[in-house]
Amino acid sequence: MNWKSALILCGAFCLALLTGCDRRSSTSRAIDELSFSTELSLIKDYSTGRNRADIEFFREGVPYSEAVIKVNGIVIQNAGGSIYFDTLFAPLNTGLATITFESDVDDYLDTLILNLPDSFGVTNMTPSEMAISSDVFVEWSAADGATAYILGVSTLYSPDDGSIPLSILLGGTARSYTIPAQTFEDGIGDEIFGTYYVYLIAFNRGFLPYVGLKFPLPDDVPVRPLAEPSGTAGYGTIAPIDSIRVVF
Repeated sequence: MNWKSALILCGAFCLALLTGCDRRSSTSRAIDELSFSTELSLIKDYSTGRNRADIEFFREGVPYSEAVIKVNGIVIQNAGGSIYFDTLFAPLNTGLATITFESDVDDYLDTLILNLPDSFGVTNMTPSEMAISSDVFVEWSAADGATAYILGVSTLYSPDDGSIPLSILLGGTARSYTIPAQTFEDGIGDEIFGTYYVYLIAFNRGFLPYVGLKFPLPDDVPVRPLAEPSGTAGYGTIAPIDSIRVVF
């Protein structure tokens, strides 16, 4: 091999090495520097017959509307800015739910698997109707996969009718609770007549409030922290609504 051939060969080798290093560096920067985050609420609601996905998604802390987000393969449409929202998507069964986040321009794809508790409901309400306020004993069936329950009691017109909603966090083994008589009274102990709706939520590791929730969540309800994408998640199953009537 003469010196010209050796020089050409050496130059080609250096060019290939340089080009390869640039390609790896570019890919590495995109992966290492970009951050994605979310706040995610997923609900299987037997009280309304609707599923619900409320998802906010951010790229580098900025609302990002160009992602493709799916729940069990169903695309959740962007509603503007960071918000991805749907109440009509189906099917959403209880058990494992897969949520995927994808951004083609960033070569980004991540997956979360959440466990929605199984269907459940009230099995006993005593008394379900009364003329004088009294304690009410309520029992419910177990929701497989639940780590905790939330019990809420509220009229449709609270607080305008003088009633104060009851809201309490209960452990995952709870199967009953006694609703105190004061739930059906005003501040001086008089009955507030009407229908009180009983809401039961079973959740796994965390739950978040959502528009349309009929009572305030207890302050001590946890949320699930997420690593990738970073952020928080709340997800659960809502039982069919039951009711208690306080009559004249």
